[in-house]
Amino acid sequence: MWEVKALPNKPGLSQLDSAPPDPCRGEIVRVLLVEDSQVDALLMRRLLSRSCQVEQVTSLQAGLSHLRRAACDIVVLDLELPDVQGLDGLRRLHAAFPHMPVVVVTGASMDIGSEALELGAQDFVSKEQIDGDLLIRALRYAMTRKQSETLRQRLEHTDRLASLGQLAAGIAHEINNPLAFIMANLTLEREHFEAFAELCDALEVQAKTDSNIATMLEAADHKRRLSELDEILTDNYEGAERIRTIVRDLRSFARSETDQLTQVDLNETVMTACNITRNEVRHHARLLTSLSDLPPMLGDQARLCQVVVNLLVNAAQAIPEGQADNNEIEITTGVSGNGIVMRVRDTGSGIPEEQLSRIFEPFFTTKSRDAGTGLGLSLCAETIQRHGGSIDVASQIGQGTTIEVRLPVHQVANTPRPQPPKPRVPLGDGRVLLIDDEGSVRKAFSRMLRRDGYEVVEAENVVEALQLLEKAGDFDAIVCDLVMPDLDGADLYHALQRDYPNLCHRVVFISGGAFTTRTRDFVQQTKVHVIQKPPRAHALESAVRDITRKAG
Repeated sequence: MWEVKALPNKPGLSQLDSAPPDPCRGEIVRVLLVEDSQVDALLMRRLLSRSCQVEQVTSLQAGLSHLRRAACDIVVLDLELPDVQGLDGLRRLHAAFPHMPVVVVTGASMDIGSEALELGAQDFVSKEQIDGDLLIRALRYAMTRKQSETLRQRLEHTDRLASLGQLAAGIAHEINNPLAFIMANLTLEREHFEAFAELCDALEVQAKTDSNIATMLEAADHKRRLSELDEILTDNYEGAERIRTIVRDLRSFARSETDQLTQVDLNETVMTACNITRNEVRHHARLLTSLSDLPPMLGDQARLCQVVVNLLVNAAQAIPEGQADNNEIEITTGVSGNGIVMRVRDTGSGIPEEQLSRIFEPFFTTKSRDAGTGLGLSLCAETIQRHGGSIDVASQIGQGTTIEVRLPVHQVANTPRPQPPKPRVPLGDGRVLLIDDEGSVRKAFSRMLRRDGYEVVEAENVVEALQLLEKAGDFDAIVCDLVMPDLDGADLYHALQRDYPNLCHRVVFISGGAFTTRTRDFVQQTKVHVIQKPPRAHALESAVRDITRKAG
């Protein structure tokens, strides 16, 4: 067991929130000078000595090795080196350290300096015109320009993540609508099947004394067909449940629009992240979980889910594909002192010791550009620190990596656990107004409620519903989709408050997710009853039954 220490305030975690060091203000700048000419190197060291800490290497390979093990603010790169000539050196440096500012020093024509800018250098200086002021200005400009580029890239990445979250929530909403009526219809099909199975059982009894019935049952091959139909219904319902779980986890992962802390079950968050990443992980390793009983904590569930997802994906990417049977990714949770501990262990390639101190820096990555941005672990560290916790890493080359997260447990008020749905009562009593813009959803929910004995009146939108209220009078319960085009559930509720205040407590809303800011605020302020699509078995009937009983 290795000791976990609090994550130090490394420069990389805050470097994007402050200006780079400025040699013109006397601030020390760490410069790596890649120059094989001792005469040119001596001149530039003298020019920079007042405000810069200069380390010199004489080859590109030595420069790359230095950057892997030591902190540096900027590289001054000669284009004519013993191991690389021309712009190839800049290409290799930029490929290995894409976020390091570079000033190119060249004795060649000015055209090659312009080409260097196009390849990613921040500035270039001619050896024939070099002087102290010019070199200092070039360093200052290069670092400022690079920081601006990095900030722009980070904002673009954040925008892409936000757009992806909105897209995921919208997809979840669209999937939930057809899934709602599929699962409702499967529930009714199961009940119809059981009724027909009972009828067949009764016919079998009569077949003992009636040869015609016996012949009919034998010709229909009813036992085999009933058995096969039973399996089909069971498989279909299990498949729909799997889709429901995937969509629920996707919605939870995408819902990071607010920093509001709520009661979080970290084990539930871990399982959501495991479900999201299962396809990514299964090609690399066996995913193992060992989750201990945990106290509830205060946190941002969506952001914590993103942390676990990032850690699992990073662990998977450290293991080559095709060796899943020989590798493991294990996630464990437990209690230590007054906090919660979560570990993610992998049997991957490990992290070199010289890189361990940098893995939480923004944009630092050992992956190729198309495999990672270098933001994952820095965002993990930022999220954990915002929760008052710490994150640390232990790794050995060839042995794998373990990342440990510690989170404090703040006092959480006891809240009642959700109760399982009540058993269905065969008959209900009352009139129900059902409002949903999706016709198939309306038909499925109507079947379920009519089966319970309710009189159901359907409306396609809020305008039609208000017209029905004006003509048809009172309803014992109102079931309304929360998110609809044009007028939505919030509009209906406000209209009821104005014209039919006695009906406000008889409304139950149904939502497939993808709340707008307006509807989210409405739910939080009014505390209305919202059932998620697709509703669990009998959840809708139970909610309507509770309302109609109170209305009666």
